[in-house]
Amino acid sequence: MTSNVFCHTYHQGGYPATPPGPLFGVASLRVVHASVSEEKGSPEISDLLRLVETFDAERLTRLLSADWRRLGPLEFLRARIAPLIRIVGEEWAAARLEIRHEHFLSERLGDLLRSLRLPLEARTTGPVVACASLPGEEHGLGLQMVALLLAAAGCRILYLGTEVPPAQVAGLVKDLSVRAVAVSVSQANRSEGMAGRRSHSCAS
Repeated sequence: MTSNVFCHTYHQGGYPATPPGPLFGVASLRVVHASVSEEKGSPEISDLLRLVETFDAERLTRLLSADWRRLGPLEFLRARIAPLIRIVGEEWAAARLEIRHEHFLSERLGDLLRSLRLPLEARTTGPVVACASLPGEEHGLGLQMVALLLAAAGCRILYLGTEVPPAQVAGLVKDLSVRAVAVSVSQANRSEGMAGRRSHSCAS
């Protein structure tokens, strides 16, 4: 699963400052490798995939934590997390993995990404960015990824999670000092309806 994250920035008065567009750095979170077979051929990704297949949560977390320290935020997300999510999804679609494997990975990555972000948030002093997905978008890992990247860049994160009504997202801009809103949309939900809801949220 690949997610796009769109960002809308606001003036202090609560009205839009810029049209919505891809958030900085998000293009690099997209999986850009030529094929799933090439990604699976990576020794690091192959090792991680085997840990998903065997439900080895402890070692999976340990290896990914070491990669986080070694690679840094952007490369960690681009070279480890995004390809692993994509491959497990493709393997499930091909019936080589089961839904329990995909759920296992999603929950483990959600826990890991949150645990990496919270210590960063404790010392951030930058602008407040609200992170959410809109109704109909239940996938949250893409949102977790960009929240981690933003926190690493010094932003204060207001993490709302998935399927937040657009009017309530817009209300935060008026009620709090929110500088930007990041909205995550997975490729499965890149429909005209979702685009319309995103536009409504930005215009509210």
